[in-house]
Amino acid sequence: MAFFIRKYFAIALIGICLTGCQKGENDPLFSLQTRKARLTNEWKVSFSETTKGDTLFAFDGETESIKIGEVELASIPSEKKYTFERDGRFTIDITQTFPAGYLDTAIGSQTINTLETGTWSFAGGYGEVKNKEQLLLLPDRWERRVEGFAEVDVKTWDGQVNGRVYNLDMLKSKEMRWKYDLNSNTPIGVFIETGSIEFQER
Repeated sequence: MAFFIRKYFAIALIGICLTGCQKGENDPLFSLQTRKARLTNEWKVSFSETTKGDTLFAFDGETESIKIGEVELASIPSEKKYTFERDGRFTIDITQTFPAGYLDTAIGSQTINTLETGTWSFAGGYGEVKNKEQLLLLPDRWERRVEGFAEVDVKTWDGQVNGRVYNLDMLKSKEMRWKYDLNSNTPIGVFIETGSIEFQER
């Protein structure tokens, strides 16, 4: 009798893991780690494609190309790092080297680092969206540094002014993929941004 009870609980535990751990369509079928444990890590962007209006930003892990149609506007060496802490804080660290004349026709190449920090939480659990199937980022600070210059541009926010929601299409222990559609309200209108981002554990 005890054997059958243990077997029943083992089957029930496996069932809970299969239904509870797999949130994204491409998540592992079985994982001993929760989604939070898998997300809490240091990540490097290995690939991304972003469309903003008629402009395509394509990143291969080392270089980001900016195109309008078939015309390439720039090819920018880049590094993009994301860190998620267990206490709900995140950091996005991006370094890009822009070619001479791209940002200002009067200056040479520039290396620019942007650092964004804020809080993260899982979202979902409504309609057809599973609980923890989405990720909400609420930035509270952004800074921009230009290599060789002492000045630092800083912006800070309170509340949920610039919250962004991403669909966690895949979240494994060493790989992650986001898909998203974002609408940004600006003084000159609404900008729609769609894309996907793939990550590898750093």
